Amino acid sequence: SKPAQSCELRLVVRVGSLCEEEHERGLAHFLEHMGFKGTKSFGHGELIAYLSSLGMQYGSCLNAHTNQEETVYKLSVPLPPKSEAKVDDVAHDFANEVPSSTESAAERQGRLSMAINVLNEWATGMRISDEDVETERRVIEEEWRGKNGVSRRILHKYWDAVFAKGGAGLIAERFPIGLPEVFMKCDPQLIRDFYRKWYRPELMAVVVVGDFDQDEQEHVLEAIRSTFGCMTNGSAEGAPLPIVELPRHPNDLVLVLEDAELTQTSVSLEFFEKLSVANTLSHLRSDVIKRLFTTLVDQRLGAISRQCDGDKAGPFLGAGIACRPVVPDLNCTTINAICKDDSTSIARALEALLEEVSLGRSGWSSARRGRA
Repeated sequence: SKPAQSCELRLVVRVGSLCEEEHERGLAHFLEHMGFKGTKSFGHGELIAYLSSLGMQYGSCLNAHTNQEETVYKLSVPLPPKSEAKVDDVAHDFANEVPSSTESAAERQGRLSMAINVLNEWATGMRISDEDVETERRVIEEEWRGKNGVSRRILHKYWDAVFAKGGAGLIAERFPIGLPEVFMKCDPQLIRDFYRKWYRPELMAVVVVGDFDQDEQEHVLEAIRSTFGCMTNGSAEGAPLPIVELPRHPNDLVLVLEDAELTQTSVSLEFFEKLSVANTLSHLRSDVIKRLFTTLVDQRLGAISRQCDGDKAGPFLGAGIACRPVVPDLNCTTINAICKDDSTSIARALEALLEEVSLGRSGWSSARRGRA
């Protein structure tokens, strides 16, 4: 397995900002922060200190994110080399020992069990004390403040035009960071209630991938069963996930997004489609074709960007293509070009992008397909 001597663990909770009511805007993200403040087994700040003592630094090995549809807690666990492990040198006190090349096979399994227990602490044992909530408010406020620049303003204008005016108001409004009047003033009990309401086993998944041998694979499976097996399924009366409407526009949408602090000019073509996933051969074929298309277009755009015929530059300074889900169940293919800030350059860049899309529809030569 690569990278060797490591393990990646995720607790995926199908709860994000789309699950929030108006008076809860920002609680899914706030709750993510609470996972690192304290749990039933770790006091204030102790979890980060404990994992750091094992070589797992906050940020690179220990992190989380919240978006509109999910909250994901992440652990990257270093493991001692298998070939140098010594069974007679088992280090039982994980909090005081630093990982070394002489740690035993039992130490490897102990680290895996420890990491799975941490996932369980997040799933079932967050403390969410009044003190933890109060000390974290300013942290979240600084995060909110740091994102309130030109990118956020442009995003809000775009989100309003594409989603709010397309009938997808919930998507347009529910940014994960939330509202200051909520995360700065909400009662801590509101966060605890949100935790109990949504962190249910039927809305969770545990993912473990790593450099394991067969015995360690069995150990991981058994550790997950024994650790999470005591969780009971949510009742039939558990809060249902929200029904999210996707945007609909009767005609092609043309947007001009401007801001005094923008430092470059770009043009984009965006193509939206409902995201679907199926474990079928036809879906796999369709996905391969889509990846081939984006690779070919990206190669073409890169070649055009490098064109220079005497004093005549290419139609844009740089360009690329991306295909990704932008919101739950909605995929977007974006072709973007950076150009000079004048009407002639903008028109040339747009014409060049349209030409590449048209060429892609009509097909490429077999030689070009082979290079992709």
